[in-house]
Amino acid sequence: INAEYGVSTQSTGKEWLVILMKCIYVAVTVFGIIPVLFGILYEAVLLLPLRVPLQHTPVLLLWQDWGLGVLFVKILYAGTLTGPDWYFKRLLEQTFQAGLINMDLSFVTRQIVLPIITDQLQLL
Repeated sequence: INAEYGVSTQSTGKEWLVILMKCIYVAVTVFGIIPVLFGILYEAVLLLPLRVPLQHTPVLLLWQDWGLGVLFVKILYAGTLTGPDWYFKRLLEQTFQAGLINMDLSFVTRQIVLPIITDQLQLL
């Protein structure tokens, strides 16, 4: 026990580990999986039919798809938060108001991450 602050060092370490795991989860889903899916969808629907002849096999470059996806996610995020009041805007605002320390990952996964990922996979 840290006598100066009256806080157990072990419990503080566990709390920081939980926060670190939340950060990793959010980074992998929001900055990794979702942008890659948006980029692959964009390339499969718009770019590949224009760029690759029917006789050739298309090559997907995941770094380019990820970059396109980050751009699209940023545009959709800005459009959602500046647009009219609807359920997805309320979900994002509720998540941001909770903050990283108090974030409910099951809520974020069920209400935000899984619907986006399942919709993207259905469109592919």
